[in-house]
Amino acid sequence: MNTQDQFVSDWCSSPSASIIGLMTQSGKTLEDLSCCVGDKILDVISNGTSLDRELAEALANHLGGSVRFWLRRDEAFQEQRSLPKLPDENEWVKSLPYAEMARLGWLPATRSLDEKVENSLDFFDCDNLREWQLRYESTISRVAFRTAYAFENDATATLAWLRRGEQIALSREIVDFDPDRLLTQIPDLKALCRRAKPIEFLPRLTGLLAESGVGFAVVRAPKGCRASGATRVNSGNKAILQLSFRYLSDDHFWFTLFHEIGHLVLHRETQMFLAGC
Repeated sequence: MNTQDQFVSDWCSSPSASIIGLMTQSGKTLEDLSCCVGDKILDVISNGTSLDRELAEALANHLGGSVRFWLRRDEAFQEQRSLPKLPDENEWVKSLPYAEMARLGWLPATRSLDEKVENSLDFFDCDNLREWQLRYESTISRVAFRTAYAFENDATATLAWLRRGEQIALSREIVDFDPDRLLTQIPDLKALCRRAKPIEFLPRLTGLLAESGVGFAVVRAPKGCRASGATRVNSGNKAILQLSFRYLSDDHFWFTLFHEIGHLVLHRETQMFLAGC
């Protein structure tokens, strides 16, 4: 194993850890190293200051590894350093409407905080809290902005509702999103308004939307979620349209449906739209 390979796996700690390890290995002192590469190395070790190319070249010459290794090592550390601090796992799961999610059958009921954390990460399809933060931080910020006037747990309740809709909508096979095809389907969709029973119109509605790349889901909103509908297009070019049937009214259902279809047809981008918050 060469010197560079010994440190490749430790991307998220400071480059100073690698520098000190290699100094010790080679019998150099910090004074020796600063004489060779310059005093900037002191700031890197003491304060986590970023490496520039000149210093990376000096480290490669005097400690080993490549210039690319040192620059990538520093880039990964600085990126990790700039991320928001992770909350405590137990505090995080307490911020979720876990009891409501369990009542609705989205998660297993349990009193164990550890099991709640594990179940919640599985629900959001994340291996750890950092992955959850990276994937959902921007979404929850947008939701929080829309629900700032409402209950304290609105943002997390709405996020859970959105995730449940995503699970259902994308569990069916749908083609890539085609907004032009969706536009041509509007007359057929309107014709379904004449059918009185959801058991009659929902399967046909779901099938028509799937033909234009729209995954459809009706998801009951948990307590604290005030959303009536939502649309977004994911990175795989699959559109998601979900409704909560919040008022159990046909008029409200169809109005919200066509309102959300309007977002998909007119905007055609990945921005998320929430109605009713």
